[in-house]
Amino acid sequence: MTAPTQPTMFSKPNAKPACVQCNATDRWLGKRGVSLPVVDMEADPAALEFALSLGYQQAPVMWIDADTHWSGFNPIELDKHFPKEIPA
Repeated sequence: MTAPTQPTMFSKPNAKPACVQCNATDRWLGKRGVSLPVVDMEADPAALEFALSLGYQQAPVMWIDADTHWSGFNPIELDKHFPKEIPA
């Protein structure tokens, strides 16, 4: 798998037990009205290998660009990259 060209969430949306941090990140993005591509690492072995190649063993993996990515629910990083819109 090649690196995404836009912000992307690598997730485990159908994990059993549920991926709590994936769900928290998804809810956070939803409350901000942010819609990102979501790649299911359980269904796409290349996506899982990509996340592992970045050194992550925790989902979700948030990819902003080659220099900016993290794993797990991280509201500080999310807020940096997806700030609330300032009312006009």
